Amino acid sequence: MTTFLVILLVVLLGGGGWLIVRQQAEHKKQSESRSAAMLAALQEHAAAVARSTATARSDSPAAPFRKRDALLTQRQNMFYLLLKTGLPEHVIFGNLRLAELVVVEAALPAGEREQRLRLLERLRVEFVVCDRTLQPLAAVSLDGIETEVQRIGEYLQAAGIRYLSLTGDNLPKREELRSRILG
Repeated sequence: MTTFLVILLVVLLGGGGWLIVRQQAEHKKQSESRSAAMLAALQEHAAAVARSTATARSDSPAAPFRKRDALLTQRQNMFYLLLKTGLPEHVIFGNLRLAELVVVEAALPAGEREQRLRLLERLRVEFVVCDRTLQPLAAVSLDGIETEVQRIGEYLQAAGIRYLSLTGDNLPKREELRSRILG
């Protein structure tokens, strides 16, 4: 009788194991089928996007954007080279907003603070001279509007940043520029 029970147990366990293997195989087959369907759907979507993009390109005669020919005007480029040669141990940045140089104190009333932030977003300088740690030392404007030059000068002076406003075609010599920027 024990032999019979042992054989019965082996048959039941073996059959149960076979059932598990069969279920796993069926599950794997269903999973592969779902993956193939998802891949086909993604490929169809990609093809549809490519077709619509090609149609959109052919409908519009020119792209709405193009890269600039140069970041700096010829005069700005000349002055940039003057800064680079006169201050080789410094880092020079071009065309920055004052909002990237100074911070409005949080203690100001909300309305006044917002007004000053908007003004800082609008005002720009052509060049900023920084030390190797990227701390702003000086800012330079070329041919700025007088009222803006005064306002920029006030804001930068209050923040402890030198400000140099140059007008006309007479740019300072390298040594003079160095002394005016570094003090």
